[in-house]
Amino acid sequence: MIKKVEFDKPRYFGATGTEASSRMPETVQIDNGQDLILRYKGESVAVRVTRVATPQSKFEGEIQTFGSGELEFKDLKHGDMVEFAYEDIEHIQ
Repeated sequence: MIKKVEFDKPRYFGATGTEASSRMPETVQIDNGQDLILRYKGESVAVRVTRVATPQSKFEGEIQTFGSGELEFKDLKHGDMVEFAYEDIEHIQ
């Protein structure tokens, strides 16, 4: 079952940790198997993309880790499948 949660929006849309791609985030292609960082209620969440539902727009992924190192955070846990949007992405690894 895929959880639909409200991820925190990053301060800068498409922030990626690289100067060029943060200027033009739409140029960074996101594919299956790619690791991303999202933020949920202030906690960073590492997610591996499992499905690109709509290219450069909607995705599904599996939670890998939380910034705290715990296996659970609030109503999410390691291994949960989540749905998210491009604008939810804080960092592209």
